[in-house]
Amino acid sequence: MGLLRKFWSDEHGTITPLMLVLFVGILLLTGVGLDLLKHEAERADLQAALDRGVLAAASMSQTREAEAVVRSYIDTGTNFADRVNLNVSALSTLSNRSIEASATYQTETIFLSMVGLSTLTVPAAATAVEGLSNVEISLVLDKSGSMRSSTKLPVLKEAAKGFIDIIEERYTTDRATISLVPYGANVNPGAQVFDALDVGVRRPDHTCARFRNDDYQHPDLPGRGEFDYSWIDDCPPEQSRIAYISNDFNDLRSRIDGLTAYGWTGTYIAMKWAVALLNPTIRTARNFRQYGQSLTFAELLRQSGLMPVGFSDRPAAWDDEDTLKVIVLMTDGAINPPWTWYTGHDPRHNVAERWFSEICTQAQTSGIVVYTIAFQASRRAQQQMAGCASSASTFYNVDGLDLVEAFAQIAQDISRLRLTN
Repeated sequence: MGLLRKFWSDEHGTITPLMLVLFVGILLLTGVGLDLLKHEAERADLQAALDRGVLAAASMSQTREAEAVVRSYIDTGTNFADRVNLNVSALSTLSNRSIEASATYQTETIFLSMVGLSTLTVPAAATAVEGLSNVEISLVLDKSGSMRSSTKLPVLKEAAKGFIDIIEERYTTDRATISLVPYGANVNPGAQVFDALDVGVRRPDHTCARFRNDDYQHPDLPGRGEFDYSWIDDCPPEQSRIAYISNDFNDLRSRIDGLTAYGWTGTYIAMKWAVALLNPTIRTARNFRQYGQSLTFAELLRQSGLMPVGFSDRPAAWDDEDTLKVIVLMTDGAINPPWTWYTGHDPRHNVAERWFSEICTQAQTSGIVVYTIAFQASRRAQQQMAGCASSASTFYNVDGLDLVEAFAQIAQDISRLRLTN
């Protein structure tokens, strides 16, 4: 009995009521966080499946009922399809087809149920309209050294040319233009454009210019004298220069065939050029000069024979309802500036990735539809591409010949459809 009384009165190792309450509270908050993470993951899956479903249902060649088409994408894109409530409405005319869809799903909670909230609503909504409009595309292709593999570059060439084939087939030549932006560590604007930039330095066979640090925080192309010279030796050759706002699809295919793999991975520079070439200010801002004449960048291109003279209205205004602006960005690796590139005290990768994120944000807020493709890429590259894409449904993570299918799917989406919400 003495031992029992001693045990009963011993207070060593006891938990006070306050500590017990705090411990339970921490457990509950952690559990609530897990419930919310589960909710967001399921919302993203549902939204991506719904986006793809309405795009497929809006096709003028679609023969199945719209709801059945959308439902099939939810069935394959989620693991909770049998519990999704789906509403689909379709409106078709002789010239277009519009699909609106909304979906909800009640996800069960674990920890929130302890406070009376046993389910959370997972919502998604999407609208798609089929109908050909004018389209302006920046096609951004990674030709860095890691693409030197015996299969990577040939597959990319096949995929990119197939993309152009579909655009050419679906559009008349006065409705679709493509700016081809190949890149390694740098982007070559071409000798004629480089001279017009008035960088102040010129080395033989090296015509790459450098954007300044704050240029990634806006979508505009800097004017004459506002570029710096790029001292990075890895400047793509003239045959791999930008092809500007072109409807010469044979020339574009030929340029793609001529690409060679070399150099580091300057995706942030290529993305800046891609956005700038869709920006209407290159048609309106007279911040260049040639032969003593003030010119816009688009006028400079036309006078230099680098852009068709028939496209004086391109790039169209951001809010032009008849024009779809698109970037298709492909890479096989994470952003990787050269070791010789100076960034001050910040690690070079951190600076370059921040600039990439900034210009991706500018693209999205300007209304550009951004498709991104990670091709046999590292997890870091996948994250960079997913973060730049307009939505989960415009990001592709592919291997091998799946790259051909990804480019084909993107071209079909661009040429047939406009995702409006």
